[in-house]
Amino acid sequence: AYRKGDLEKGEDQTLDNHKQIVEEDSRMLFSDLIKRFKDEHYCVIEKSTKQNYEKMMPHLEFLHSQRVDEINSTVIKSLAKHWINAPRRFNRKSYEKEWQLLSCLLNFYREEVEEGADYSVPSFKKARKMTTFDPSKFVPRVLEDRELLIFLDELGKEKNPQYRDVAECQYYLSSRIGETCGLHPDQIDLSRMEVMISRTVHWDLKTWKASIKNYPKNTEHRIVEIPEPLVPTLLRLMNLCEDGGLLFRRRDGTPLNRKTIATVYNRVLKRLGYDRYVSGTHFIRRQSATAIQDVTGDLSVTQKALGHSSSRITEMYIANTRKQRGRAASALNDTFKNVERDGGKSPIQNGAVPQCPTSEGFKKISIIK
Repeated sequence: AYRKGDLEKGEDQTLDNHKQIVEEDSRMLFSDLIKRFKDEHYCVIEKSTKQNYEKMMPHLEFLHSQRVDEINSTVIKSLAKHWINAPRRFNRKSYEKEWQLLSCLLNFYREEVEEGADYSVPSFKKARKMTTFDPSKFVPRVLEDRELLIFLDELGKEKNPQYRDVAECQYYLSSRIGETCGLHPDQIDLSRMEVMISRTVHWDLKTWKASIKNYPKNTEHRIVEIPEPLVPTLLRLMNLCEDGGLLFRRRDGTPLNRKTIATVYNRVLKRLGYDRYVSGTHFIRRQSATAIQDVTGDLSVTQKALGHSSSRITEMYIANTRKQRGRAASALNDTFKNVERDGGKSPIQNGAVPQCPTSEGFKKISIIK
């Protein structure tokens, strides 16, 4: 109610009543911690984040009867073994999201216990490795430029041509799929070649009912420059929605379904044989991030274009492309060229092979120093 502005001035003090301080209680069970965590955070987090938490919570039932102050590395290892032996739905590759939620819960307990209580969050490093069944999943993957063009052309051959336009706008504006589907003509200023990212579409993960929010995921509006190749597409889309509706919508005027978009994307990717690299709708945002980083070489520029609050998150989006590998190889190729330019010659060109110092040589060097 506070976030929506329903509370009158002075009534925000009632929010303090929702805050429950976790006392140092040796009898506190993990299930009790989850309840306290929900009471504290569920009134301030986004609905999408809450839905993700609820999806992960059942996987932590193994710890419900465990006392929180006794959760150590041994208990964490037992949890990892439980997940390894548990049947995995949809052939999942890791339990990374569950580890992140568990870390969030235990850090909440650590920060809220009374001062002087000796509690530290155990390390999950080894346990995460145990429950990572496909390490390649954590390597950012993107399509090469030529493959991306082929993918867009194949999308244009689908029954609904909107899907190609969605992918094109998502790539050129570096936007999330919700921000792309929430685009409205009043956000586009072709005279200044700018788009104001100020809306997003949220889908309920159970019913897939769409709702429009007047702020992006991180609640911060951002301005994105319109690249020239996107101008004809935007002009055509704006002419088609003269009634003032969304740029991308179904026949009844409601936003497109994200699940349907992902299904179409995956079908085209599989048909082209690219599904071993990428899938879903979010890979196009990684494509855009990698392209910006390839050209600019400036991580802060990429971060602002994507609207991330942390550069660490942006780094996770950037893939190691052929262009980057080519620049690294060129730098190594130029090593001995620079030596010759400075008047020296490469020892390899003179027929000599560089030798590594022996252990006796290292001893002599250390004695001289």
